[in-house]
Amino acid sequence: MMSVVIPAFHARASIGRALESVRKQTWTDCENLVVEDGPGDGTADEVASFAASEKRLVTLLGLSERRGCSVARNLALERSRGEIVAFLDADDSWEPSHLASLAASLYQGHAVAVSAVELWNANTNTRLGRHGLAPEWLAKPRSALFEQSIIHTASCVAVPRSTVDRVGGFDPSMLCGEDRDYWFRALEGGRSLGFTGGFSARYVRHAANSTRNRRGVIASAINLHEKHQHAADIPPEVKRRALATRRRRERELQTAEAALTHPKTVESQQS
Repeated sequence: MMSVVIPAFHARASIGRALESVRKQTWTDCENLVVEDGPGDGTADEVASFAASEKRLVTLLGLSERRGCSVARNLALERSRGEIVAFLDADDSWEPSHLASLAASLYQGHAVAVSAVELWNANTNTRLGRHGLAPEWLAKPRSALFEQSIIHTASCVAVPRSTVDRVGGFDPSMLCGEDRDYWFRALEGGRSLGFTGGFSARYVRHAANSTRNRRGVIASAINLHEKHQHAADIPPEVKRRALATRRRRERELQTAEAALTHPKTVESQQS
């Protein structure tokens, strides 16, 4: 059996589409664990409606207050029973072959398996592009993950039960970048990353403050680099280069933000 873990925060508008994409999977032996992260917005009603018409097991779990994706996923992991765990965010969806292709990859002995991703604009419902994995990333996945976020979304990832038992849960102290941290830890000890090659996951991006998004991406990378500075399998020069690059980008973003807020002050400092 496969366990599908779905954290949901104010997901009433999208959870039905996500669950419907699970229903259409060619892999049918699965349980679905939806964790509502905080006070409801009607998401529970949508899940109940789906469960009433779906023969496969659907379990709704809830947190009394918003705790974040890490806590929500960890709760689902504790309740899950499948030999494989697949992750799906409530905004995203899968092609019918998604779970079967990930299972086939994991049965080759990989610690983590991913599919390629289609990126979509939530407002216009148009495709923004596609993202796969380069061969050099697969050859050295830990180094690749340390240097950049090569896996766009948790919705394209599955892991075997052995990985969950070994790694444990997502780190709740990381407010951003917790996914990347988990995959990094899962691949420790020279374990391999499997890639299906197919574009079977759809990752939906919402319009948001681009500066805030960039700040979050940089912060998550710095968190990862600082947390794993003592990783023996990452070359020292890679560690130094990665952290220095993110620190430089952080300073550049701060300078750009200051120029927008106090342009005259920045001009006087630069002159």
